[in-house]
Amino acid sequence: MNISISILTGIVLGAVLSLIFFFIYKASSEKKRQTLDSEARKILDEAAKEAEQIKKEASLEAKDIVYIAKSEAEKELKERRKELNQLERRLRNKEEHLERKLEQMEKRESDLTKREKDFYSRERAIRDKETRLTNLIKEQTSVLEQISALTEEQARVELLRRVEEESR
Repeated sequence: MNISISILTGIVLGAVLSLIFFFIYKASSEKKRQTLDSEARKILDEAAKEAEQIKKEASLEAKDIVYIAKSEAEKELKERRKELNQLERRLRNKEEHLERKLEQMEKRESDLTKREKDFYSRERAIRDKETRLTNLIKEQTSVLEQISALTEEQARVELLRRVEEESR
């Protein structure tokens, strides 16, 4: 019976040791699992914090980009307005210059029209005067023919007298 007790003791001892090792292993595994869970939570927390930080940085960077783009757009708009104002000013100056030229041309045209009227009026007056003088010469010739019976000296005096009367 010795052997059977020894075998039985060995089996019981083996079973007890197996149970002890099993519980130690289970406790060790549970501790490792808790440690791994804790580390996983830490990693997740750190990842969440890092993600939040990245999100904040991205948000700030996006705001900076928007601000820079807005500033550049405002600057470009300001430059275009300045260019537009300069263009408008140049156009106004050209328009005023053209209006002055037009006024000058209208004045010149008016002056030319007036001169033309004066010219035609003078021309008419000269023609009228020429006609009167021609008629006067005819009259004088007729008178001279009548007074040709006078002496040459008498005729000359009479002619001068009549010319003086007509010229007054």
